[in-house]
Amino acid sequence: MQHTKLRATRLAGVVLTGLLTGTSLAACAGLDGTGTISQRVNAWASSTGVRSQIATLQADSTRIAIIQRRHNPGALRAVCEVLGSDVNSAHQDLPTPSPRLTGELDAAYRLDLVAADDCYRGASGSLSGSLIVTSAADRAAAGNDLKKALISLQALSGS
Repeated sequence: MQHTKLRATRLAGVVLTGLLTGTSLAACAGLDGTGTISQRVNAWASSTGVRSQIATLQADSTRIAIIQRRHNPGALRAVCEVLGSDVNSAHQDLPTPSPRLTGELDAAYRLDLVAADDCYRGASGSLSGSLIVTSAADRAAAGNDLKKALISLQALSGS
C-alpha cells in the first residue's frame, strides 16, 4: 500500500513537471532572460547545479548495481528510493533555456524514474527477477541519455 502511494506521488511529480515544462519554457530563458543561448544555458546550469545532479544520478545507479550484487533487499529498496528522490529533485529544475536539452534531460529523468520504481518493486521479490533486469536496462539507457545531455550542455554552453 505504501509503495502504491510512493509510485503515485512520483508519477504525479513527473506529470506536474511535464505540464510546467510546457507552460514555463518561455519564461525560462536564463536567469534574466537576456543574452545568447550559451549565456542563458550557462546561467541555468550554474543556478541548478545540473552537472552535479547528473553525477549524483550516475552514482546512485552505480550504488544500486553494487547493492544488488550483495543480495540485500532492504538496502536495495533504500538505494532505489534514493535514486527516485534524486531524479524528482533534478526534474524540478526543468525546463532549460534550450528545448532540445530540456527534452534530452526529461527523457533521461523519466527513464531513471521508471528504473527506480522497478528496482524498488523488484527488491521485494527475487533480486534477479524481471523487474530488476528491466530496471538495470533502463538505468543503463538513462545513463547513456544523461551522457548525451552532458554533451549537448557542453556544446550549448561552450564549457
